[in-house]
Amino acid sequence: MKPASLRNVIFVLILAILTIPRAVDAAEVFQFATDEIRMEILSREVFEARFGGNPDVPRTDEEILALAAKIYSPLEVETPPAREGEAECGYPRITSLMAGLQNPAISDETRRRVDDLMAGAVPELPREEIFGHFKFKWTDNDSNELHNVTREDIRALSLYLNRYWNVYTDIFGIEPQCYEEYGEKLIDIKVFYFGDMGSTHNSLKYINLNSRSVAKDPCRRRSVSAHELFHRVQFTCGLEDPYPGVMWLAEGTAVWAMKWALAAGDVSPVYDYVNRMNEGLANPDKNLLLNRAYDSAHFWVYLADRAGWEAIRDAWKRYHSQAQKDPRAAVAAVVRAKLGLDFDHFLHKWHKTNYIQGLANAPSEYDYALEGTPHVTCEATRQLRRVQINAAHKISSNSTRFTFNGRVAPYGADYYRFALGDQLTRVRVRVTGEAAGNFSYFFMGVRSNKGQEPVKQSFAGQCEFYKTLKPGEWGQLIMIVAGRSEGGDYTVQVIPAPGDADCINGYWQKDGSIEFWHLAYDEVEDIIKGSYVGFPGCNLLVRGTYSAPNIEFTTTTDPARQDCYRVSIDGILAGCRWIYATRTTRYDSKGAFYLLKKVTAPSAPHEE
Repeated sequence: MKPASLRNVIFVLILAILTIPRAVDAAEVFQFATDEIRMEILSREVFEARFGGNPDVPRTDEEILALAAKIYSPLEVETPPAREGEAECGYPRITSLMAGLQNPAISDETRRRVDDLMAGAVPELPREEIFGHFKFKWTDNDSNELHNVTREDIRALSLYLNRYWNVYTDIFGIEPQCYEEYGEKLIDIKVFYFGDMGSTHNSLKYINLNSRSVAKDPCRRRSVSAHELFHRVQFTCGLEDPYPGVMWLAEGTAVWAMKWALAAGDVSPVYDYVNRMNEGLANPDKNLLLNRAYDSAHFWVYLADRAGWEAIRDAWKRYHSQAQKDPRAAVAAVVRAKLGLDFDHFLHKWHKTNYIQGLANAPSEYDYALEGTPHVTCEATRQLRRVQINAAHKISSNSTRFTFNGRVAPYGADYYRFALGDQLTRVRVRVTGEAAGNFSYFFMGVRSNKGQEPVKQSFAGQCEFYKTLKPGEWGQLIMIVAGRSEGGDYTVQVIPAPGDADCINGYWQKDGSIEFWHLAYDEVEDIIKGSYVGFPGCNLLVRGTYSAPNIEFTTTTDPARQDCYRVSIDGILAGCRWIYATRTTRYDSKGAFYLLKKVTAPSAPHEE
């Protein structure tokens, strides 16, 4: 090939290479001047895979800057401390911002502007001192008095942080994420005034704590420091990306730590965690996995109550070992190992507990254990509230009939309280979930704030509750409709309940048999009479009793027929159509079977 031709070929190849569209290199990084953060810029495919399902992660330059301004704008005047229901921890917003900054569609200019906002949010912190595992940075002479704290404030704060370090490292068994300096394991603590009580992130080597609402507050310096340091424990366990379904684990267990770490560290309790439990109880129909964060606290408190604090630790250890992070699977494995329950059945018990814990006769299995007695904490007296319940419906009489529809979120629950009329003697309620959903149900009577037996629960598509009552026996009927993995629409029907005699009277056929029973219930004498037709010519009399839903009856022996033998039935009347029972013969031969009510007589029975 001639030299000129070779040069032409090389030129064409170079031009072709230069014109190939350049994909963002997954290894590309952006160096922030603030805090020496080196951030990996992801490919579009990786970014979408990690964060595509999270609506809280900003997607545009404008959204990035707006969120950064909320987080990092300096505050010149004091704002009221966070109230119940408001964010106290900056982790969710910071982690969403950090995720958004990894988007290859975001410009480097936007990243530089965020860098400037981060740098401008923190005042000069000239004071620095190490106490135990924490390097504190603070100021006591800033022109903005809100930033200033004393060394005594810092010293008091350090006592709690170091105690929690020991609790998490030695008892919980997981060391908080830290760095090493001259052989010492340290976390920086920056104390100044900003919009949250505390904040941290796995890309940072420090925790921010509010100078006013934490460092100078004798209550929240105990509780908030436990919360923020527990986030560093979570970072050790691999908590990084704010993907959907992680905040109930991240913030929920950090709130739980505000309860447990204080008790484990022999620190006087602070009941701020009860605020978060109350938030959850006030809004029970939320998807636990996708829509809860702080307000999942009552779930974690209940798990620790039932399975021990080790269940929280084990859940984080399982999470750490997962290649594909799945908080639900981690928790489900722990629940199975420690309690022998699958996740849905444990969740069903938790939903029941959220109501039962407010009853005067609540058993310990369905209650929350608080540390000591709630008293005046940082703002007000905190008592655990009752779960939010729909009390709009009343069943006035035996003939009351109405229908209504509802919809429950996956892993959420709807609670209903039906007031019962004073003269009500029968109650019948049926709930039917749509075929595409999956549900669990629970019914329980209440009188004078005490739960009554019997209760009924089901994981089927439909559940019907029926009970005969004496006038005034129950004051209320409680119904819980809970969503499992799908939840969905459901229909509730209050149906006029037939009387006991209406249910029992008639002909009942043994499954797949020629045996028939003719039953008649005398509600006045409270006795069942009738006849039994078995083998040809064996027409026997019947006597029995009924105490809803339990029914039992026995034949009398016909002395003229040796092949006609005694038969006893002991079972449950279900919905006026079925009797599920144990059948015992004269030879004490027992077997489970059912009777089905028939509309017409199968044959002419022997009458009394």
